[in-house]
Amino acid sequence: MIEKKMPVGGLNSDDAKNEFPEGDYQVGQNIMLLSRQAGEVGKVVSIPGNTHVPVTGIDDPVLQPGLLVVGSYSEDETGRLFYFVANSSVDETSDDFLIMYDSIEDEFKFVVTGELLQLNQNRITGVAKVGPMLYWAQEGQPPKGINVERGLRAYDGAYVSADGTTPVPYDIANIDTSQITIIKRPPIFPLEVSRTLLGLDSNFVSKLAWQFAYRYVYINGETSVLSPYSELINYAEDGLEADHDAVSIVYPAMEVIPKEVQRVEFFARAGNTGSFFWFNSIDRDEDAASFTTHEDGDELLFYFQNDINGYALPDQQSSKPFDSVPIESKSLEAARDRIFLANNKVGYDRPTSITMNLTVAVAPASELTGVYTIIDLESDDSGVSQRVVLVLIDEGGATDGYYWYRYYAPGSSLTEFTLGTLPTVVTLASTDKVAEASDDLATLAAAIDAELLIRQGVDMDLFAPLGYTPSLDPFGAYPGADVGVAGIGAFVGNFEKFKADSTYQIGVLFFDKWLRHAGVSSHKDNVATIPQRTFTDVSERYSIEWQITSPDADIPDWAHYFAVVRTKSLNYQSFIQFVSGDILYLTKDEDGLYDISASTRTYSDDIQYLGFNINAGVNHGLGYQFREGDRLTVFSDDVSYPDPIEFNVVDQVGSYVIVDNPTDLGDTTPGDAGPNEYMLVEIYTPKIKDSNELYYEVGSGFYMINNPGTSSKEFSETIGAMTAGDVWVKARDYSLIEAGLTAVKTECMNPRDMVWSEWVTDCGRATIDTKNGMQEVVPTGISYSNKWIPGTELNGLSSFDALDYSRVPNENGAIRKLVLVGRGQELGTVMLAISESETASIYLGETQLVDAADQAIVATSGNVIGTIKNLVGSFGTIHPESVAVSDSNAYWLDALAGKVIRYSSGGMFPISDYKMAKYFRELSRQVYDEPCVATYDIDNDLYLLHMGIEYNSVALEDYVKGTLDPHIIRGNSVLAFSEPLKRWVAEYLFAPTWIDQIRGLIVSWSVSSMYTHNNETKNEFYGVATPSTISFPVNKNPSSVKAFAAVIVEANTPPDWVHIQVKHPYLQSSDIEDEEFEDREGVYYAQIKLDRLTPGFGGNYLAAMNSGDSMRGRVANIAIQYLNTTDFEFECAHVIHEDSIGHPAGGS
Repeated sequence: MIEKKMPVGGLNSDDAKNEFPEGDYQVGQNIMLLSRQAGEVGKVVSIPGNTHVPVTGIDDPVLQPGLLVVGSYSEDETGRLFYFVANSSVDETSDDFLIMYDSIEDEFKFVVTGELLQLNQNRITGVAKVGPMLYWAQEGQPPKGINVERGLRAYDGAYVSADGTTPVPYDIANIDTSQITIIKRPPIFPLEVSRTLLGLDSNFVSKLAWQFAYRYVYINGETSVLSPYSELINYAEDGLEADHDAVSIVYPAMEVIPKEVQRVEFFARAGNTGSFFWFNSIDRDEDAASFTTHEDGDELLFYFQNDINGYALPDQQSSKPFDSVPIESKSLEAARDRIFLANNKVGYDRPTSITMNLTVAVAPASELTGVYTIIDLESDDSGVSQRVVLVLIDEGGATDGYYWYRYYAPGSSLTEFTLGTLPTVVTLASTDKVAEASDDLATLAAAIDAELLIRQGVDMDLFAPLGYTPSLDPFGAYPGADVGVAGIGAFVGNFEKFKADSTYQIGVLFFDKWLRHAGVSSHKDNVATIPQRTFTDVSERYSIEWQITSPDADIPDWAHYFAVVRTKSLNYQSFIQFVSGDILYLTKDEDGLYDISASTRTYSDDIQYLGFNINAGVNHGLGYQFREGDRLTVFSDDVSYPDPIEFNVVDQVGSYVIVDNPTDLGDTTPGDAGPNEYMLVEIYTPKIKDSNELYYEVGSGFYMINNPGTSSKEFSETIGAMTAGDVWVKARDYSLIEAGLTAVKTECMNPRDMVWSEWVTDCGRATIDTKNGMQEVVPTGISYSNKWIPGTELNGLSSFDALDYSRVPNENGAIRKLVLVGRGQELGTVMLAISESETASIYLGETQLVDAADQAIVATSGNVIGTIKNLVGSFGTIHPESVAVSDSNAYWLDALAGKVIRYSSGGMFPISDYKMAKYFRELSRQVYDEPCVATYDIDNDLYLLHMGIEYNSVALEDYVKGTLDPHIIRGNSVLAFSEPLKRWVAEYLFAPTWIDQIRGLIVSWSVSSMYTHNNETKNEFYGVATPSTISFPVNKNPSSVKAFAAVIVEANTPPDWVHIQVKHPYLQSSDIEDEEFEDREGVYYAQIKLDRLTPGFGGNYLAAMNSGDSMRGRVANIAIQYLNTTDFEFECAHVIHEDSIGHPAGGS
């Protein structure tokens, strides 16, 4: 009998050999099935080998041991492949690489090299490209992005993009990894602002309050969030509107502009709520001098005049504290011009509660502000130093000048002088004045000489021969240099202070490098209370002085900056103060109405209420409307009533505010010189306590962490003060009530009476004390960016909003891969979220509806992420590197289920069930922690999967050591699945550490060496020649015992080796060498020799093969092998066998 064997089916590890279908084979190593016509297999041929492609700078024997390709991106439209090459070497001179392989030109170019990339050995399985930007996510690293065109230009000065444009090269030497993260660093320090008078024709500034911020626009078009807000420029006081017509804005000296910033944009807003609007920009190309000025350490100054109708930022951008880009992500994809990040690590653990000592410092109030100034006197000969500390007042008034504050004698430690140890308010006398503010340095030095002689008995003239030279340092650029000045001149009425009797909670807000934070850290005892006022005395200007007492070890490792923040008043929601000269004792009549006509000016036991007339406040533009729960406090200027008295406001009748539980205030008859014929009245709405009280950044209270992220981290400042208050003291004229009441000091929410009810304070961005906040790993979460709009400068891919996220069901497990599939892939209509246990389809911008007939209907949705629907089948992956996509199909290994999965429009199907279920089930158990890389061969419609574990490589005992059993799939090889045949068709004997394709060209890496799979030298991989082998069972009539006699091969050349094996009831082995084949009319014939394992030959296998037993059994395994680089075309084999009678034999 002649049994024909044609390998037209596929690999089969599942069926028993005696049940193998026709056309199936158990081994198909290094073979390719060629079609005779569409859908019909005709021949088996060898496969192309691969060719080593040298990579200059990477193919270095010194570098190679530490290099590993950990990710790639294939761009078929341009023929370019991008590779991430990680360096695990401990040598500090070793670099990571992002390289580009141009398959059309067959050349390499560097995109980025060096420590900038900070790659690790984890596989990068989330890579996407949007425009020129290549983005990736690697476990253990923040998600990052590189403009590949700019990188290519940086290493090749002649490089021009495909569209003919010349990209701006990266300044590789001057940027660090923080500038290639997806999240972009915003400005850290607020702008320094002050009122100024420019003498403009029109004044559009003084009648409003202003706050300022700025942001960065990067070269790649990404835009940062706004900086912390500036100190508030409050409304001009009534009558002083002409004193300023502009705001002077100084760029903070401590702010370092990242090299990747193209433009700095400046914004203003009226008040301290609502949206900001643009009013100025400086561009690195158009305003290079401005950048140079700042970088050289010189003052960068400009003015805000409110004379530009700039565009308004949306409210969301105006108030957004930071971009909610995850700290780390394990998966990334791009679709519809957005970035999607999944399996994210978000937020930070709330820091330990930071403890502080708080002191409310009190000094006589003044509207004057000075600047600490020092004069150093140093001798070049002796090294002896002296220092004089002055206060410079320069406000354009009669009090301007240099005032004496402190002297340091020769030999004293000049380190005693630090801004943190000097008070924030000083009391000076006019006799302390040393020189005029306009004096030059020489005049000032002479004045100090004279003052030293008077105050210290030190005659500076004695030192002149020794070479003493004065030097001036105004300290004006340093935070904390400003000092409140009291004691000079009379009280003029208007100044800013903290609200009397108000309580504030103080905390610390830590920021990472990109100004992300974990909420406020505040101890319950970090509370400051401002003393209550009296009738006559509110002329104290308070500062809240703070000292951090927590150890530096409490600083989070991720913190780079910190701010000292405070709440608004914890006990005052709003208030008004005025003098009431019409105070009534009241009762109710029988109808329950307040009987104004029966009111008195003296107290009696039947008095039920008090009424305070508010008309005097109305005369100053103030007003009041009763609100339940309001309180009223009165202050008397009579010594008999030294303490304020509080009441509950219960009603309002006309111009009278009514309070209950009256107190005897004496005779209140106007003009009768009674103790309380008039009183200072404060009506306020108490602040309702909030469990999540808001804290606010204030003014310039931003500081650096020294040595962040190290064991020597420390606060750069541990002492400071909050000096900008939240109310305005005005001297009001109430002489209509009493002749002497011409300057009653009243606290106001606003310095401008026209908007008296608008409580504008120096409060910036708000946040809360998260208390139980903690870093969270969201394995099922997906966050997405704003949009990139091609052809414009709008690149929102670095902007992530806190609420722009979705989750797949928790039972899916951690998302390991996001991948685009489905219709309109270029638009990203359908994206798969392949989790560890399940896979969900995600409709982007669409919602899947179900009609009455249970038919799915896809409708357009306004949501970025529409319907999320788990696919039927419960398959996922722990090997995202095994995912490969072709058109609308996706393929991957599900090692937990022991299967290989294909997704198509019909859903998921385990393609391992195509006769290879046993193989994948058994091998999957061994690869949980091993990389399994894959790609799709689009030219041959093959899914190629490498599983890096040997399956069952068994050596034949009767051959030279190392000769492997050709009837067993080896493993640690590449398995090929044919989509047209719906079968696994081959095992390729190479073991790539990474594999990808570009325009049908398969490209693989063996550690750090790259190879293209297009070599005409067949079957040679990574420099090693390997055979092509086809093994199939001869199993016709498996119930009968057969004697196997000969093999006939239809091919263009005889096999190099044929092995025949019978395994049951005992093992038999024989072979045929190539020279034993006879060419008989175009086919090759050879007889099967005898059993090499026949007992009794003492291990002499050749003798046994010539004189031993014949090959007999129910089933025989026949392996056809072409060695090494033989180029062959094999069609089929015929095995001649005869039924055997009376001889011992067995089945397979």
